[in-house]
Amino acid sequence: MEAKFTERLIPLGATNQLGQKRIPRHITIHECSLGLGKTPPEFNLNYYIRLMEKPEPERKHVGYHYLVSDSEIIRFIPDEEVARHTRTDEGNYSSIGIERLVNEGTDFNKAISIQAKLTATLMVKWLIPLRNIKTHRDWRMDTNCPSRLLGGQNGGWEGFILQVQRYFETREFFEEIL
Repeated sequence: MEAKFTERLIPLGATNQLGQKRIPRHITIHECSLGLGKTPPEFNLNYYIRLMEKPEPERKHVGYHYLVSDSEIIRFIPDEEVARHTRTDEGNYSSIGIERLVNEGTDFNKAISIQAKLTATLMVKWLIPLRNIKTHRDWRMDTNCPSRLLGGQNGGWEGFILQVQRYFETREFFEEIL
């Protein structure tokens, strides 16, 4: 599974770039969507890039490390820095956040595979065990994120974890991220 990797690092001092260092112990899986319904086409990759680079007032404190589509991986915040992506101090300070794009026209299976391979890559890079892969809902029970996986689509959460494990065991990683 190939994906174009780019860095678009948020400048220090931005409201969603704290610059605080830590060693990540968890990886948190997110999904950019409006729930199990269809996400509008205008909520595409460029929309979420703009959201990170020029945060809207109501989202000014949201930041995730990676955004994954069905063909790209974009890193906004270095892995070893805190990002506000779980709405909890424990989740933000201990985990790397990976958002997966979901909108009309996105190949969901490819996006899931890229997110799973990136997760396995980060597990190796930071020595994070499989048991420390979390959903956003694991940190905040009042959210249903990642809704499609939690709803059972594409093998559900268990299927996602099996994909991560397969990438880990077969040593298929994104070398440019290691």
